[in-house]
Amino acid sequence: MDTGYSRLLIEIGIGIDQHGQDANKAAERAIRDAIQRVCIPGFRELGIAFDETVIDVDIYVPWPEKIDAEKIKKTLPAKPRKGEIRIRAHKGGALVHGIYMPEYGDKGGEIVVAVAAITIWVKPPRGETVNKTWWTRRG
Repeated sequence: MDTGYSRLLIEIGIGIDQHGQDANKAAERAIRDAIQRVCIPGFRELGIAFDETVIDVDIYVPWPEKIDAEKIKKTLPAKPRKGEIRIRAHKGGALVHGIYMPEYGDKGGEIVVAVAAITIWVKPPRGETVNKTWWTRRG
């Protein structure tokens, strides 16, 4: 990551597609799982500029070449205006033996499991430098 940025958050989620073997659907569910329990008051309380945030989304699926980065970006509830969202797909996740049900769009009997790792990078507010006490101060 560029100098001047520090990690504010790393969150992990898991998503599955039981029928249809859709890696994007599993990835979208993994992202929603990762962010559904997260609250980041630091943007307001510490004066961190969300619009300059960099968000890394690493997706681990059996077929990384099938991941549609633009579709995945739409899953994120907020997007920085001046910052950046980087979607990277990696070989991983899992294929689990399931039940073949063509009436549900199955192409095979596998359940697709995706893992999403979301990292939020921020710049310290008001030109400050990051140190051990910066994260604990009140805004």
